[in-house]
Amino acid sequence: MLKTCPTCGASVTVLIINVRNQQRFCHHCAGTACPTFLSGLVYTLEDVEFLRKCGIDPEVETIEGHLRTLSEGT
Repeated sequence: MLKTCPTCGASVTVLIINVRNQQRFCHHCAGTACPTFLSGLVYTLEDVEFLRKCGIDPEVETIEGHLRTLSEGT
């Protein structure tokens, strides 16, 4: 099912959600809607665990909290 990007109006299969402000956008307008979005950076759970063991903060607490909230709602 296609979704409509509220930023550019394109029909896309995936919308990205900024968990800080709930703004939704597609990959096409990610550079303007959220300049800090890194489309090539994807952490697995193992990556996050490894970074934390190394003492590096992967800064994913907000995302993890958002995912917990979503999973509790189902």
